[in-house]
Amino acid sequence: MSLGKILKPGGPERGPSVRLTLHPINQLPEEPAPAPEPATERSGGAKPRAVLRFVLLTCGFFLVALALQLAAGAYTAELGGYPDEPAHFTTGLMIHDYLAGHFSQPAMRFAEDFYLHYPKVALLHWPPVFYLAEALWLLLFPVSKASVLVLIALYTSLCSAILATWIARRSSLLAGCLTAALFVLTPEVQRHTDMVMVEMLLTLTGLLAAVSFGRFLETGNWRYSCLFGVFASLAILTKGNAWALALLPLLAVLISGRFRLLRTMAFWLPVGVVGLMCGPWQILTLHAASQGWYESGIQFTMEAIVVFASGIMAGVNPVVFFVMLAGIAATIAIPRISGKPADGGLVAMVSLMISVYVFHCVVPAGMDTRYMILGLPGLFVFLPPGVSAICGYLRAHRFTWISRPPVAAGIIGLFFLGQTFVVPAENSFGFTEAAAWLRSQAELRNTVVLISSAAMGEGMMVTEGALHETRPGHYFLRASKMLARQDWSGNVYEARFKSAEAVKNELDRISVGLLVFDFTRVGSRETEDYRMVRDMLAAHPDEWRIAGSYGPAGGDVRPVRIYRRKGDPKQNGRIRVDLSQTLQRVVEQK
Repeated sequence: MSLGKILKPGGPERGPSVRLTLHPINQLPEEPAPAPEPATERSGGAKPRAVLRFVLLTCGFFLVALALQLAAGAYTAELGGYPDEPAHFTTGLMIHDYLAGHFSQPAMRFAEDFYLHYPKVALLHWPPVFYLAEALWLLLFPVSKASVLVLIALYTSLCSAILATWIARRSSLLAGCLTAALFVLTPEVQRHTDMVMVEMLLTLTGLLAAVSFGRFLETGNWRYSCLFGVFASLAILTKGNAWALALLPLLAVLISGRFRLLRTMAFWLPVGVVGLMCGPWQILTLHAASQGWYESGIQFTMEAIVVFASGIMAGVNPVVFFVMLAGIAATIAIPRISGKPADGGLVAMVSLMISVYVFHCVVPAGMDTRYMILGLPGLFVFLPPGVSAICGYLRAHRFTWISRPPVAAGIIGLFFLGQTFVVPAENSFGFTEAAAWLRSQAELRNTVVLISSAAMGEGMMVTEGALHETRPGHYFLRASKMLARQDWSGNVYEARFKSAEAVKNELDRISVGLLVFDFTRVGSRETEDYRMVRDMLAAHPDEWRIAGSYGPAGGDVRPVRIYRRKGDPKQNGRIRVDLSQTLQRVVEQK
């Protein structure tokens, strides 16, 4: 089934008019009974003109996304925009190396050895779809951060093209393009287009799931219900937050009043699809995935309601948000109150936003406003009908000078550009240069390297080290994992050693020859393991000498410093990494 069929709304297609209009409530058509697809749709593909238009839209938004990435400095920055970013890149890199090696050894043995070298892999904590897509992409294009950022820009452009096409079929191509452009320019969308994060692939699959269920509401065709299950499963296998989509069908039926669908097998078909596609993975990884959850309860829910609501409003701009609410009222709330049917596609979209919001207010996955990106397309589709509704109201009250849609859209755009639009800047901290120095020292190729920083700094160094050498090379150890015990989120913490001297003895045991110490400790407060490593360096200045210092600050000594141990330390103990939170066992160097 083609993408054009999924995006096509029920009923006859619009004519060539581009005027934004809001039909009076008494002229809305009665809800049509489900009917089979026309024979031409079953046998033919999308029209060449529609396909060409979609490709051109994708290319246009892709160029916009690339331009925003370049303006933010994403291609020259390190993967430090968010603590999860290094793990997302390194996990895809691991799968790429396994596939490129033509399955030269058992998968688990390869993964354990890779983790011992580059301990920033999180495949069991997060599902596999994002990493599989990243790995396949890197098999086709150069293995680099830039390649993966181009892939993220492609996800964003596909979201925008689908959004523009979907809106164009209900109002006009111009309205669709302007709305999708506003979506791309939204700071939260920009931020996650500039980073190696899963949000944009999650949003893409979630949007396709909502569009598919909207077509099911309009036609009753089981194929669209099945497609909803497939796309929802892909979203869930991208990130567990997509379980919010489980609420979408019930909310859509409740809002639309199409309760007869509950009695059909087609409505319940996605349950089987999701169960088959996602069930095994969820059972396998439930323990690991739950490590990032917070404590649930009324207090969490009440706080989340305020945080997410204010985050959505501020993220899209209060004026834009008000216009979206006007669109929801005009196309769904008022028709339903009047006993008239609402557009099935619009019902599915508003259900997408509500599902995401309600799910994250109840499930204790945290209170990060990035979780709302999945539901944003479900809000943006109401911008054109909101403009139309407000213009109609203004005309009725004789504000004719401001009631023309282009004028109203321009005013909304000015509010967005003046109050909300900003290009978020990505930064570099010195880890790229540190990794380049390591690569230049051929005699240190297999040296054990301890990294002491915050979790984000450790992750950046691991990622840069993996990129700058022939893998596997150095053994990179994270001080926060080797010298302390803590849960995934860092909320539970316990130092493994009580003094700087005990830390020195442990480094002697596993023969650490190089130490990367980050004096800025990017993104976090000081911990016991960090303090003890710093004290050890101060207590043994003759044994550890500075081999290089890096970072954006000027001067001879910069924040990210590499210390080289005097002499050639002999390893008398194996490296052991505690992976009880994921694999539920300790991985040891062979």
